Amino acid sequence: MKRIPVSPLKKAKKNADTAFARYIRERDGKCMLQGLDHVKCSQQLQCMHLVTRGVYILRFDEVNAMAGCSGHHIYYTMNPEAWVELLQTHFPDRWEYIKAYKNEEAHYKKSDYEELARFYTRKFDNNL
Repeated sequence: MKRIPVSPLKKAKKNADTAFARYIRERDGKCMLQGLDHVKCSQQLQCMHLVTRGVYILRFDEVNAMAGCSGHHIYYTMNPEAWVELLQTHFPDRWEYIKAYKNEEAHYKKSDYEELARFYTRKFDNNL
């Protein structure tokens, strides 16, 4: 079976997502939701976006991301109403910021993704 090559744009986007997520996990260093609810934390840290990555204006916005364990990530992905309630209760400043910007549009070019990947790789390296 022949592999379909990945477009340069998709590859650059994936690299930017990876660098961003790695930086967020390093920045926070722990599940930011531990102890705030009934969900048992797991060990695997992930980058959780407060509003989906599909909202491009907030995709690489550090306010819209936090480290969370896979247990919390799965639970709140499946329970979006509970997620909104948790954000409003425990992260009201972030929630207000997100509401203010989530309807804005953003369009990224390959060069934008490449710069984001470089930027968050540098931030990660400087955080070590």
